[in-house]
Amino acid sequence: MNRGNFNEINGSSDSSSQKRDEFFRLFVSNESKILAYILTLVSNWNDAEDLLQDTSMIMWQKFEEFEIGTNFASWGMTIARFKVLAYYRKKHNRHVVFDEDLIESLSNKMMDVNEDKCGYDLEKLRECMSKLSANDRKLLRIKYQDGSNTRKLAAKLGRSVNTLYKTFARIHMNLITCVKRKVSLE
Repeated sequence: MNRGNFNEINGSSDSSSQKRDEFFRLFVSNESKILAYILTLVSNWNDAEDLLQDTSMIMWQKFEEFEIGTNFASWGMTIARFKVLAYYRKKHNRHVVFDEDLIESLSNKMMDVNEDKCGYDLEKLRECMSKLSANDRKLLRIKYQDGSNTRKLAAKLGRSVNTLYKTFARIHMNLITCVKRKVSLE
């Protein structure tokens, strides 16, 4: 059976395959920016990851509306903003939440972040990461490069989920402090 017949049977075509490939290429290269944006608006890591997943599903569903050559990260952040607003509306009855105007203000400020500054801060982050212990760097690599879920990672490492969350919080705080120190020195 030739490839064309196989694609016809599976309902796929070269154009849908190209569309899928282009989406994943763009998403993978911008995922960390979109997650960072969500994390500025939602403090809970698990909720942020869930919101990123919901955002990515909507991005995939609406990918035909995206104009190739425009800012994919900005488009994703716009979709994420609506997901975050819905998240806070849903949570409103259970927790004290940000006012929608504040969320909009934070959202707009994040979307205005200069690409050069992001690159500069990433360089500082790389420098700070090199100062972490080997174990901390390994945990971060497993978590972020391999895309491991914290719960699964805790089970794999034989640690409690709570302990692992505290470990990541400590590592993140060390990195934030280090980056702020480096930026303030300059």
